[in-house]
Amino acid sequence: MSRNWMVMVAAGAVAAGMALVGTSLSAQTGGGNAQLLWGGDFRDASVGNATADGEMATLTLEHLGGWALGDHFFFIDMTTGHFEAEGVRGYRMYSEWTPRLSLSRATGRSLAAGIVGDVLLVGEVHAGSGGYAAGLFGGGVDLRVPGFAVLSLSALRRDDVFNAPTWQASGVWVVPFSLGLEGALTGFVDVIGTPDGDPLVMTQPQLLIELGPLVGTSRRDVQVGVEWYLHRDGESWHSVPQLLVRWAW
Repeated sequence: MSRNWMVMVAAGAVAAGMALVGTSLSAQTGGGNAQLLWGGDFRDASVGNATADGEMATLTLEHLGGWALGDHFFFIDMTTGHFEAEGVRGYRMYSEWTPRLSLSRATGRSLAAGIVGDVLLVGEVHAGSGGYAAGLFGGGVDLRVPGFAVLSLSALRRDDVFNAPTWQASGVWVVPFSLGLEGALTGFVDVIGTPDGDPLVMTQPQLLIELGPLVGTSRRDVQVGVEWYLHRDGESWHSVPQLLVRWAW
């Protein structure tokens, strides 16, 4: 069996597993949100995010859940726009699932030391329109840094259907704040190795503001803000600010 088919079969197996265990995982600690984003200057043909008029809208669904020995995170992006590759208005989907195994929980011994809160085994499965699929595996750490509600780093081996195996380093952060306005700075960054040694970079930081206090209510489940799409491909940077509305549950 070719490597491409192996990755695609693995993605299918994980998707089936998610369908079987999703209810039990959701019953434990976790939460989800839906986000609606719009940007007006998408010209990033390297990953298919180029539209004739620059406009692209995205509906994102996210879920974070816990299980006895770790946690998992899943999201799916559903985008629409007049994509240049198709020449007509179209729709695309992209998803990732990231299960993590806590070595502290698995061994029954705390591995916390200094700013390190835990050490984890990390897996990722990616799937998207156009036959894209990828499998990643490696290790990560959860860090305890003042001001950060979440700060996680990981180093992974990356194997996708379109490229030779390589490495990926990733980071995720959440920084809540209350400076007259209540909100958070959140986001992720992926740095991906390439054969020429010039890494690709994808990051999408968000500035979220709680809507409830702005309109005089106690609700804390709706945020508005901006997400900044930043992608470095070779020597080119693609930069697109997007308006964002987020509903959390």
